[in-house]
Amino acid sequence: MIVSRLLTARPLGLAVLLCVGVLSAGCSKRGLFESPLEYASRVAGQKGWLSAWHRGGEFSILTYSSPSIQRGKPLNVYIEGDGYAWVDRYTPAKDPSPTNPVGLSLAIKNKEGGVYLARPCQFLPPNELAECSPVFWTAARFAPEIVQAMGTVIDQLKSEKAAHAIRLHGYSGGGVIAALLAAKRTDVIELVTYASPLDIGAWTSLHNLSPLRYSLNPADEIRALRKIPQTHYVGGKDTEVPPSLAYDFVALLNAESRARVVVVENASHDCCW
Repeated sequence: MIVSRLLTARPLGLAVLLCVGVLSAGCSKRGLFESPLEYASRVAGQKGWLSAWHRGGEFSILTYSSPSIQRGKPLNVYIEGDGYAWVDRYTPAKDPSPTNPVGLSLAIKNKEGGVYLARPCQFLPPNELAECSPVFWTAARFAPEIVQAMGTVIDQLKSEKAAHAIRLHGYSGGGVIAALLAAKRTDVIELVTYASPLDIGAWTSLHNLSPLRYSLNPADEIRALRKIPQTHYVGGKDTEVPPSLAYDFVALLNAESRARVVVVENASHDCCW
């Protein structure tokens, strides 16, 4: 079990900036006394998306599903960012739930519908959150246990929706999870990321942060990822995950890969997707 050996992991520092996120224009703002879960449920409910909890390994994971999903068609799967991971450079947050879930905002905009997955430890009630170690939203946010848990939930949703293939979408750290899943699965027909640090080694070096020592890195899965069509959206104003990181990652895939980078000129890291 990874928890016991990760409790001394050094804080990542500025990774808090990776996912606090502001929803794009047109979405309602979170109420002053509204919890992150209440806000996410309201945003999803306004579009008719239904919530459910799924079990992946040791984690309970919140999901929302669109009513417009066509059974038997490829399933759009959206994975949330890292959430509110850090209070400051040295202090992990007590609750990683995103105050403004950008991944959910992206999901409900898709006219084809799909499913949304929060990350492990997000949106949990206090008693369950107390059993979730902070290492899982800091140094071990992309640990093998996390990736496996997300894959298990995707399998469950895929079965529920009678889907035979999936398109993986991920915002910020959710794009890292999506890439790691795509490298291991055989049912992924497309990978789409938004503001995602796909080479986490290059990203931590860029910002002079402690390495994510217990996490997997998509840059180590280049050979498996080359065969998958992929689009990586980056913000022209994003200083946390600048476009250069995406271009460098795609360069690793080589010219024969079916990958492209799309720069959204007016987008920063957390606005406006």
